[in-house]
Amino acid sequence: MAQPASSAIAARLLQDQFAAGLRLTKDLCLGANERARTGRNALTAFLGRIVSAGILYLTQVALARWMDAYDYGIYVFVWTWVLVLGNLSNLGLSTAVLRLIPQHRERQEQAALRGLMLGGRLVVLSVAVSMALIGLALLWLAGESLGGHYALPAYLALICIPIVTLTDFQDGIARARGLMAVGLLPPYVLRPLLLLACLSAAHVSGWAVNAQTAVGAAIVACLAAAIVQTLLLRRHWQRELPPGPRCYAVGQWFRTALPFWLILACDLTLQNADVLVISTCVGPAEVGMYFAAAKTMSLVLFIPYAVGSAMANKIATLQ
Repeated sequence: MAQPASSAIAARLLQDQFAAGLRLTKDLCLGANERARTGRNALTAFLGRIVSAGILYLTQVALARWMDAYDYGIYVFVWTWVLVLGNLSNLGLSTAVLRLIPQHRERQEQAALRGLMLGGRLVVLSVAVSMALIGLALLWLAGESLGGHYALPAYLALICIPIVTLTDFQDGIARARGLMAVGLLPPYVLRPLLLLACLSAAHVSGWAVNAQTAVGAAIVACLAAAIVQTLLLRRHWQRELPPGPRCYAVGQWFRTALPFWLILACDLTLQNADVLVISTCVGPAEVGMYFAAAKTMSLVLFIPYAVGSAMANKIATLQ
């Protein structure tokens, strides 16, 4: 008699757990409370990065098949520098807005919000353009020592730095308002999709798919993603924030952003220093193979990223 009773208890426990899971899923998908919205934002961020990783892996496979290992290594090296310089150029403001925007909204400081929206963009774009011009000067000074294969991809990649910086800053604006899809999907899903589409079109058309072609496709993808993200953000904020005077609290921006910028610099160093250092020791082909293998380990970072994206603006409103 004990065994049937134990089986019945186990069955009831399983049914209760299944019902609880259904209630939790329903609340997550349809709930209007703060917990449900935060859960949906975290899920959107996590799924967006997973989809992005899948597209990027597909792109890496396509690049490996369509171009030789040498050109692929050059593209990896150049694009790593774009990501490092592009993210550093926002001076930590892309993270600082996760604190500043919720605080301004909580205190009804609309003039400060308008100033941050416009002034923040102008600041990060100015820094990024300056960074690109410095890079241009350094490439010109390097001359023949850079190597002919690196020169054109490196020059083209400089165009991407201001675009990546703007996209990263606007990602922060969107996440600060809880607009995860607007912030994350253009740079992490649309951009790699467009990159893959451009490279596929080049391959089908019979063009040589090399490092120059890949960087050119990256320029198109970055620009299109930035335009889409800008239009979506403008559409939302026009409804919420009517035209009016602006207040540019630049000192407050940088006091808030500096610690985040230092953390970002350390994080970028941890994520990309290996590729940049290895590229000085081995050839582009080996760099490409290392990059493809090493990025597999970064998948585990998506979980804390998703939770942080969903919770940062909530925590800021409490301060």
